[in-house]
Amino acid sequence: MDLAKYQELTGQTVSEADVARVNATIRRVNGLLESALGYSLSPNKNLDKEELGKVQFQGAYPYYPVNVDSLLPADEQDGEYRVFNYNDKDIYIQTDPFRNVYHVKLVQVQNDDSFVTIWDLTGFTSKNARKFGKFIQRETTWFNWDWYSWLVENVGNGNGLMVAVDADWLDCTNMPSDLAYLWADMVAYYSNEDYSVSGSLKSESVNGHSWTRANAGGGKGVDLSPEQSDAGLKTLKQYAGPNGNAANRIPTV
Repeated sequence: MDLAKYQELTGQTVSEADVARVNATIRRVNGLLESALGYSLSPNKNLDKEELGKVQFQGAYPYYPVNVDSLLPADEQDGEYRVFNYNDKDIYIQTDPFRNVYHVKLVQVQNDDSFVTIWDLTGFTSKNARKFGKFIQRETTWFNWDWYSWLVENVGNGNGLMVAVDADWLDCTNMPSDLAYLWADMVAYYSNEDYSVSGSLKSESVNGHSWTRANAGGGKGVDLSPEQSDAGLKTLKQYAGPNGNAANRIPTV
């Protein structure tokens, strides 16, 4: 998300004198959205994972940690892998927004960028709405791993087991229009020369959207920025992943 995208969405040409200021605002807004959503809209900034391989006998591997020198080959990757928390009691696994899901696996995370597959989870349904999904519904009995209860009992919650999902994720190349225009509105709002963190921006209309004085956590007389408005919060909540903070009003910095 850059200056060219901003000019495309708004139909406005940023003057040479304002380029540096607007670019600085774009970096700021990208950071705000990354915190709110729990992932970056720039694909190369997300920490995608690599499958090192699979245990030789799925679900029948009692040793911890897994010996990575005796693994079966990894599956061919179709999208990008990301890993998410796994709770045996959850029917729905929340993920970042996706378009397509190719593989779902119960895995042991090895480090920041790799994992070992314990079990290929084939019995799942991706729950999509408005072209994007955020939840994977599992079967009631998803896998039959004799050593799972032993691992949880002896290693506990720190057993390193997570769910890895190979999918096409939401990013700036397939961004839905409501999120894209929220981003543009935020850039317009924060790049206004009259804006300050103390709330000195008077009520006005920018790009056809108006912001009026209201309670934004600072009391009467503090204006609501686009992402703090009811519509903005609704949009952020719709596209936020499990690591995002969009359920709360994100701070104005």
